[in-house]
Amino acid sequence: MYLLGAPQIRYTGSELNLGRKKSVALLAYLGANDKSYNRDTLATLLWPGHNDQQARGSLRRLLSELRKQLGQQLLPVDREQVGSLDPERVYVDTREFERLIGQSKAHKHDQEAVCRSCMDRLQKAVQLYRGDFMIGFSLAECGEFSDWQFFYGEYLRRELEYALEQLVAMLAGLETYNQAIEYARRWLGLDPLNEPVHRRLMQLYTLSGRRSAALRQYRKCREVLQKELSLQPEEETERLYQAVKVRKLAAVHPGRDRPETGPPRLAVLPLAGSSGQEEWFSDGMTDAIITALSQISGLQVISRTTAYHYQGTDKTMRQIASELEVDYILEGTVLRSGQEVRVSAKLINGPEDRHLWTQNFVRSFQHIMALQGQIACSIAEQIKVRLTSKEHRRLCVAREVDPEVRELCMKGVHYGRQLSPKTNWRALECFQKAVELDPDHAPALAGLAYSYAFLAGGDAVISRREAYEKARTLAQLALDTDESLLEARLTLGVVKMEWDWDFPGAEKEYRSALAENPNHALILTFLAQHAFTMGRWSESLELAEKAHYVDPLNGFVGWQYCRSLIWAGYARKALVEIDKLEELFPQTLHTSMLRAMVYLKFGQFSRAIEFTEQMIDRCDSPEWANWFKPNLVNQYALAGQPEKARELSKEVFALREQGKIPATDMALNSFFLGDTEQAIDWFERAYQERDLGLLDIKFYLCYEQLKRHARFRELVRRIGVPL
Repeated sequence: MYLLGAPQIRYTGSELNLGRKKSVALLAYLGANDKSYNRDTLATLLWPGHNDQQARGSLRRLLSELRKQLGQQLLPVDREQVGSLDPERVYVDTREFERLIGQSKAHKHDQEAVCRSCMDRLQKAVQLYRGDFMIGFSLAECGEFSDWQFFYGEYLRRELEYALEQLVAMLAGLETYNQAIEYARRWLGLDPLNEPVHRRLMQLYTLSGRRSAALRQYRKCREVLQKELSLQPEEETERLYQAVKVRKLAAVHPGRDRPETGPPRLAVLPLAGSSGQEEWFSDGMTDAIITALSQISGLQVISRTTAYHYQGTDKTMRQIASELEVDYILEGTVLRSGQEVRVSAKLINGPEDRHLWTQNFVRSFQHIMALQGQIACSIAEQIKVRLTSKEHRRLCVAREVDPEVRELCMKGVHYGRQLSPKTNWRALECFQKAVELDPDHAPALAGLAYSYAFLAGGDAVISRREAYEKARTLAQLALDTDESLLEARLTLGVVKMEWDWDFPGAEKEYRSALAENPNHALILTFLAQHAFTMGRWSESLELAEKAHYVDPLNGFVGWQYCRSLIWAGYARKALVEIDKLEELFPQTLHTSMLRAMVYLKFGQFSRAIEFTEQMIDRCDSPEWANWFKPNLVNQYALAGQPEKARELSKEVFALREQGKIPATDMALNSFFLGDTEQAIDWFERAYQERDLGLLDIKFYLCYEQLKRHARFRELVRRIGVPL
């Protein structure tokens, strides 16, 4: 019997469908408490609104059904008593969880030493804790049972906190900092307002050589305390922050003082252009300088999307440096007069708001790529970052480019960054003209390939197959010219992931691109999505967290970060990040689906329904409202409202007939409405249509009815996702 997380009762290896919620409640009560009960006590517990005779009669019928399903030996009863579940015959995960932690607490050993046997017991206990006690299960009409469920669940959470605290201390003592950090993050997920745990994470990040992550943890602590409690961090937290900031590691961990191992961090603010100068040019120059600097392995550069949130800001350099946790800030101006380009660059020590260096660069537009490389090399020299020979060649030996081709490419990047079908077509036209002028210009080929891959996401003018195939061909042509071009690698990875379902091939392309730039937020995010599809939740979170650190104000990066948090077991932390996304992008509805997903994980079906209904009402267009409706069908079904679910499913089916609903959504509607065979038929249709929703098929394996079904398992095998 598995009660940690959504309750599951398994008998002879298969999940047992008891049919009645009170059957589950009775077994959970007997199994968790491990004692016998008087029949009157159990009758009153489960039928509080009935008179004594009715309640005893209902209990008698329930026990009769259970004994037929489980056998008399597993559930001993007599005229007055209902016996406890025999621990030799019935496994209950809460019993095992309590036993392991109890043994650890009772074990006598040197308190200063790390006890390996205790650590092993605690790790097993933490692994058992799949989720909060009986999450998603409720008997609203049974007040006493609900109170017991709540308070016993809180007791188990406190035991989990104890286990995590002990494991963090043990692993830190062994200097196994990365594993200690994982447990500390889970500990913090139980209570994001626990300031001592924030401090512990700051210490662990610092001791593992990840000073920037420690500073970021302080910022998260400050933000959540201010938002939820209107409080500032405690004095002890502030002292620790200052110690980390100035690299006094002895103050973080007495007796230790080791050098910072992380690379310096730099933010490039949008270059200011002259009045009347076209926006695409100043944006394009900023983007090109960021791209050039990002190729330097010894430097971590904040991504363009985040940097552009500070365009025209009145914040001080010290404020920007604190918010982005950077060491240096580059600002400047760019002017174009005919074919001459003049860039004035100024490097600033961000935390001190101190000017370090200024230099003017002048080149012809024909040599603009050499100009960008020269600026990047000069900044690296000022920051004292050593370039590898490969980086030096790439930045300082740039080929001349036809000015018209370069201008078209800069315009293409500018329009493509706006991420709308209309602007993407404009980007595609620019790159197409550039390729016609210079068929061997790799950046133009890569830009055109990426534009087609974007169109494959749903543009009706061109079929998905045609868009992906064009993207594949163009990306390969770009790589034939320049095999280090990471944009082409990324596009090729997207085609293999989304169209070919060649997951090993996609990962290979992504990792090849990442080797060229280990701090590229978009590549890290696509790799996080790949790990997510494969069901490697912890790896997905690690990659998504790195991407979010480099590009914290990017909506797409933030969306994947929240998804990874939810499925890695940090749903409460995900809610904090979802709040931030909604502040940054109040009109974006994707984050609303993430919030509903968290409510479902908590078993708060009515809250998920209320929220989704509000989202449908808020939608500006019927298309967006339609996007939410299949999810609402599932929520109605999960909440025990089948009539509402079936009524809305008729509307969803009509939308499907108009080509507005993906087959995967139809499959899930059928499954939650109880028709597994029809659900698998829809999944098969999704497979034929290459529905992107099937990239999340690993989620659906958590439902035993699907996981055990031979047709579904065969479908998963064909897709290429591990069972």
